[in-house]
Amino acid sequence: MTQASSPANLFELIRQKYLKESMIKDTLNEEKCFPFENTYINLTIVESKEQHEKENELKQQNLSEQQFNGGFLSAYKEIYDAKILIDIKDIFKKCKDATKKILVLGRAGIGKSTFCQYVAYQWAKGNLWPKYDLVVLVDLRRVTEDRYPKGEEYSPFDIVKKEYLLNDIISKEEQQCFNERCKNGKVLWILDGYDELAQNIPPYLNTVFNYICETQHHILTSHPSVVALSYDVKMKIIGFTDDNIINYVESFFHRIKDNTFNPSVETKKILQLLKSNPNIWDSAHIPANLELICSIWATTDWSRTKLLTLATLYDNIVEWVCRRYLTKQNIYNRNLGDMQKQDVSKECDTLLKFLECLAFKAMESDSRLLSSQLFKEAKDECEGFQEKDPSILNFGILKSYDDKLVGEQIPTKQQYYFVHLSFQEYFAARHLANLLKSSDKQKATDFINKKKYVQRFRLVFIFAAGLLAQHTSQSAMQLLWNAIQEEPLDQVELQHIKLIIEILNEIPEQNSVVEREVYLKSISQWIIAVVTYSPEVVQHAMEQSLQQAPNIVSTKFIQHTLARLVVMTDCETKFRALRMVAKCPLSELSTKLIAALLATVHDPDENVQIEACHTLIKVGEKAATNDVIAALMYLVYGQRGYLRSVACKALGNMGEKAATSVVIAALRNAACGDEYPRKEACAALAKIGEKHATHEVIAVLLDVIHIHSENRKAIREACEALARMGQNAAIDAVIAAVLNLMRDQSEYIVEAACETLGNMKENAATKNVIAALLNVMYVRGDDVIRAACKALEKIGKKGATNDVIAGLVNAMGDGNGHLIYEARKALVNIGEKGATNDVIAVLLDAIHDNNEILRKEAWETLKSMGKIAATSDVIAVLLNTIHDKNQDIRKEAWETLRQMHEKAATSDVIATLLDAIRDTNKELRKEAYVTLQRIGEKAATNDVIAAVLNRIHNEDEDIRSEAYLALGQMGEKAATDRVIATLLNGINDKDWRIQAAACWALGNMGAKTATNEIIAILLDAVRNTRCSYRAAACRALGNIGEKGEINDVIAALLKAACHEGSIIRDPASAALMEIVEKGAASDVIAALLKLMPDGDLKVRRRTCEALGAMGKKAATNDVITALLKATDDKDYYVQEAACVALGKMSEKDATIDTIAALLKVIRDGNESSRKEECKALDKMIGKSANNDVIGILQNAVFDEKRWVRVVACKALGNIDENSATTNVIAALLKATGDKYCNVRKEACKAMGKVVGEGVTTDVITALLKATRDQDQSVKEVACEALINISEKVMTDDVIAVLMDIDPNWHSFHRNDIERSMELTISLNEKLKNWKSEVIEKVFQRLQKYYRIKFERMRPDHLLNAYLDSGNEAWLSLLAYAALVQGIGITVVDNKIAIYHANETIECCIPRSELKDKLLDVFKEGKRKLKNMSATLPGSDGYLI
Repeated sequence: MTQASSPANLFELIRQKYLKESMIKDTLNEEKCFPFENTYINLTIVESKEQHEKENELKQQNLSEQQFNGGFLSAYKEIYDAKILIDIKDIFKKCKDATKKILVLGRAGIGKSTFCQYVAYQWAKGNLWPKYDLVVLVDLRRVTEDRYPKGEEYSPFDIVKKEYLLNDIISKEEQQCFNERCKNGKVLWILDGYDELAQNIPPYLNTVFNYICETQHHILTSHPSVVALSYDVKMKIIGFTDDNIINYVESFFHRIKDNTFNPSVETKKILQLLKSNPNIWDSAHIPANLELICSIWATTDWSRTKLLTLATLYDNIVEWVCRRYLTKQNIYNRNLGDMQKQDVSKECDTLLKFLECLAFKAMESDSRLLSSQLFKEAKDECEGFQEKDPSILNFGILKSYDDKLVGEQIPTKQQYYFVHLSFQEYFAARHLANLLKSSDKQKATDFINKKKYVQRFRLVFIFAAGLLAQHTSQSAMQLLWNAIQEEPLDQVELQHIKLIIEILNEIPEQNSVVEREVYLKSISQWIIAVVTYSPEVVQHAMEQSLQQAPNIVSTKFIQHTLARLVVMTDCETKFRALRMVAKCPLSELSTKLIAALLATVHDPDENVQIEACHTLIKVGEKAATNDVIAALMYLVYGQRGYLRSVACKALGNMGEKAATSVVIAALRNAACGDEYPRKEACAALAKIGEKHATHEVIAVLLDVIHIHSENRKAIREACEALARMGQNAAIDAVIAAVLNLMRDQSEYIVEAACETLGNMKENAATKNVIAALLNVMYVRGDDVIRAACKALEKIGKKGATNDVIAGLVNAMGDGNGHLIYEARKALVNIGEKGATNDVIAVLLDAIHDNNEILRKEAWETLKSMGKIAATSDVIAVLLNTIHDKNQDIRKEAWETLRQMHEKAATSDVIATLLDAIRDTNKELRKEAYVTLQRIGEKAATNDVIAAVLNRIHNEDEDIRSEAYLALGQMGEKAATDRVIATLLNGINDKDWRIQAAACWALGNMGAKTATNEIIAILLDAVRNTRCSYRAAACRALGNIGEKGEINDVIAALLKAACHEGSIIRDPASAALMEIVEKGAASDVIAALLKLMPDGDLKVRRRTCEALGAMGKKAATNDVITALLKATDDKDYYVQEAACVALGKMSEKDATIDTIAALLKVIRDGNESSRKEECKALDKMIGKSANNDVIGILQNAVFDEKRWVRVVACKALGNIDENSATTNVIAALLKATGDKYCNVRKEACKAMGKVVGEGVTTDVITALLKATRDQDQSVKEVACEALINISEKVMTDDVIAVLMDIDPNWHSFHRNDIERSMELTISLNEKLKNWKSEVIEKVFQRLQKYYRIKFERMRPDHLLNAYLDSGNEAWLSLLAYAALVQGIGITVVDNKIAIYHANETIECCIPRSELKDKLLDVFKEGKRKLKNMSATLPGSDGYLI
């Protein structure tokens, strides 16, 4: 890299680096790269409160990156369902603070680093966040001790220098410029991989990292499980959507250059195979995983693979890697394609065994980081492996932390990781499977026995089972199952049964596994238990496992169990059973299950019928028997609206068997009738008509349209159905029908027909369609014009671009203003979405058309396209056109050029502008000056500046002012002595326009114009009588005024800010705030204080606002005194401004005088200003409030004015609980009986915050009374206060009150109930003192909230309470908590292990009788489980 010779060059070098690194590397083959534009498909960021709650839930369940099974993968859907999508360019809009800080979370492989590279690349191209002069992307895993040696103090600039200009000598000027940009908020830091840094950051680098995070605009990325930092704005990259997967696969396969490879056919095949396994389909939403799958597809024979398992997939990936490796090493001259799989594996055996051993050791040590010590241990254990053995070179599975693949040897200090964590788990599973087949099998069984309930090993065991099943290792498979089934077993059994489901699913049914029927029976018993008895959260946990187990749920055994549950007499059981059936990935349905579903369709309870229809919607054509279809048709003809709707939807999912005339007739009846079932009936007809009975369905939908010809909504619903048919099949038939609708007399119908064609997109891109859409634009009303143009826009983005563009351009020549507007908008949108060159080519022809209207609109369209139209062809045409004979055309060409802004700063444009400035034509020179203003700094060449200066004195007044503005827009680059002298001369001009332009230009040139002389001139200008001149001077002072005599500058701006006219007042106020932020605090404060006693109330008010804007740095004694005095001002607005300023300065640190002054204003002030004063007081009172402040607030609780009482109670709620004396509590207690509800509410809220462990019976009594208040808000706040108190103290009185909270209040949310229940048992050290009756009452209450998952109720706390107290009442609660949270518990000898989300906790049982009682409780639970299945109707005869 060349040495950066200037700050601008330094920034440009970094920008060019991003532009050069515009490719994404293949995960396994870094020699292959793909452009961002081709591969970056909607790596969507999610931002929502619900998503964060779900994310926390995942953490509690240890649904970490190693879990491809039920946990994460089903959770993907839950998170995605809670999404609020946000465009990348808009992410900073969520930041409220001046310093923009965003935390972006994402799992391994989800695309965090790709996201960072992408936004840096887009910034470098000018497409993203132009407000930042520099974007600094730092890969945090590279911030290591090796690269940043100890013994130095590192600054942010050192980071930039190290990461971007390692070998360059950086000048002080460059460093100063960078630091200045950082100070002014012009630098954005992108810090990628906090999870990597957090584990390895050298302590001496913490200072610079914390400085960047606290003071600089930045985006920080991390894995969700690592970050402990506090961010107000958190977002999450969720990876690919279902549509993204399809688009990615299509894009990937179309890049393959192979005549024998059919991308469309292969896309269909791979998607079908991926969807056959929910595990793999869900994992494909992670971009890195999908890339790997696509990479191996074209070179692997998948024809015999009917059901893809995880083990099969990764086996094929590794075989592909081996073949590629052998090819690269030239180990064989013959075609590797002829080699059998086992031969390929044999050639790579030494290397594979090393990777297996390395992965296993890494899993054992719970590390993704592969240290040199792990390498050494693995090498020592693998016979025949040498560190310098060529077999380890560039295999492609390992990567180093400096982003390089393993090279010629493994450096001793280097650290590595597997390209994706799932490879580490897969190779660890290979090692485990080999151990089971070896003489060292005891080591393997001990490992399984010990780790089987540790969540991070779950995928290892699933992989191992799949691998053993592939190699038909029956003895090893038996050892695996024995280890799983042997003690210690999960006493709760839920984790055990989930493990069995997930492992058994990986083994094909035909594979002989001992006791398969026994396992299925156990699964069946648990399905019965969770549906008929357990809390819903337990059913959801079971459903998560079943959703990832298509092999299990497709067995007749499990389906018969579900069938028996579906026909239970209890409606609640039916509901839960039907929901479980709906969620199971059933490949086909047994006759018994279909019969059971049919029975629920005929159920006398309407709610059961609705739930049955929802289930049939999910199951679809797998349940499509004649009887089921007939039952659904009966419901469609019924009278109950919603039931008819869901029945229609279910019929639509029945597939080919529903494509009969009687079904279509039933749906027609529903579609032609009432509104409720109409939409679903139309949608159902569309699904049926996609592949079957197409013409019959189209005829019905056309009937619906004509029957409802005056009902726009009905027409749209029918047309949406037609569009769906036209998108997926039956294209020609649909197009013919819709074209016929285009001739209808009804505007509604024609409008809907246009929308239908637009929704068909490229499928409707025929000449007849385009002609019809163009035709209706000329003969119909505005709504049709809009719909037709929008349809052409959608079609033009996908196909038939030239025809569409030509038609839209011609339409702009029509005299209809609305048609012109819609056509132009469509053209611009088509151009933005990729057809830029096509649009521009037609527009360039149109600007020379004979039709004057068309020419004008062509120009307007080019201008609307702005920067995207800045192609060399367009610029060449524009440069030629500015000399056209027609003045109007010349003006259009100039304005179009200006709309391109800095994109127009080409050498040809600059040369043309130079010629224009030197030209004798006055008009030409003026256009050139105006254009230079738009191009700005990019046009600031020496030649251009000299040319402007040479002409400026000879220009007329209006042209000269434009020349001054052009110099100003060139900024610091143009700030030469000659330019400054010229601008100063302009300030003395007689013409106010020139004076204003010269003022503004001086202020825009930065430090070089910030001299005392120039600032003095600007101050004179601010006092001038000419408004525009004064406004320009104010703006200039805002840029450079802090460098002058601060008293004079602030005084002048304050006076101007009080002007009646907004033309002066607004720029003066903005300039004042800029100086307040940038200037030296002490100087600014002194200047403002001098103005406080001013006779003009507007000046006093503005002075208070300016002091408030400075915040705490203005909080000197003199300022506080002055503001306190201002709170007694005769003008209410001055009082308000003073109060607000005090609130900003004295935040959490108020004095007694300040509080007294604010209370006085609140007491005596007017209604309109009271809100701000209350806010100010609320901000002032913090945990550190002293006794004097608390005393005055305490007295204020008894004030005669209710607003004072309200704000006093609220402020007391902010103090520390240790400061809440008995007098404070007494005052708040009295306030709970106030006649005004707002006072009562704030008093209750305050007590909930400040009452500590010394809670009294009076407090409990008062809050309990408040829970029965007539005002709903008081009741809710009182309940919340009781919940908060329960966090601090656990008396029997508090527990009793919590147990009495009414859960039926519609506004008292379930989360609050959950929290109250959990917090009653959240403090371990106090649990042992609880009485049995209290524990039992809590347990009974908890069981009522069976939908809630009590995650903060830790079973290990309950266990300790039992062991400490010996109270058996804790055991039922312990068993319940473990069940609800899905936690495993094992007992071995006198040790008990609790398998929490992210940890395993072990403790000793001190006495054998405690152990026996504990085991008896779990045995009783197992007995109940068996009894449930035994008493279920049809329980005899478990038939597979």
